[in-house]
Amino acid sequence: MPAVATHDGVSPPVASAVRMYGVVPTREAEMEWALETSASLRKGGVDDVVISTVRGLSNAKNVGFSSLPPGNRSDVVLFVDNDTRIEGDLHWFRGRPDREAFWVPRYVNRTGDPYSALGVVFINGINHLHLWPASIGPCIVVRRWVAEAHSFNPKALLEDLWFGATLRKSGIPCTLAPIQAHVHRPFSSPRHWTRTNRDVHAAMKNPQ
Repeated sequence: MPAVATHDGVSPPVASAVRMYGVVPTREAEMEWALETSASLRKGGVDDVVISTVRGLSNAKNVGFSSLPPGNRSDVVLFVDNDTRIEGDLHWFRGRPDREAFWVPRYVNRTGDPYSALGVVFINGINHLHLWPASIGPCIVVRRWVAEAHSFNPKALLEDLWFGATLRKSGIPCTLAPIQAHVHRPFSSPRHWTRTNRDVHAAMKNPQ
């Protein structure tokens, strides 16, 4: 399969006022993982899923989003890593007020890794307290207009953290969603967080 973004091959359902899309970045060698993530999104109620094999998480997410069909600015886009399975009724997003444009789930650790278990507790705590950056983690949900205005930064070590800090700096509040994101691959080890503070502060000072 070429390194591009492709739809998951499932026929879309009947259109609704607010459509929901999934974007799943993946390596070609991990396509089976991506298809499992896609299936969990479909089960929850997503209308269409794009699987992006472009190199680099930020690039894959940006290209995947650009591959979505034209739609309403209020459409909902779920950026979900290929090692994460979504559980819950995603139709909940269709009824949310327009003032809500950025959501995060509750994370569940399925890795069996102690460091990842602590990471999940940390992430859920930050999200619950609405502290910045509220988008740490492999599942970020935004409206289409947010993704159009704020792309993922390919130069950031932790693209999710940068993205959340940028949205907060731009005045877009985060809302907790009643869905679960089950993580099946261990989080990055502490040595990969060495650039975290620099990335976050840079995003807060210079939002995209």
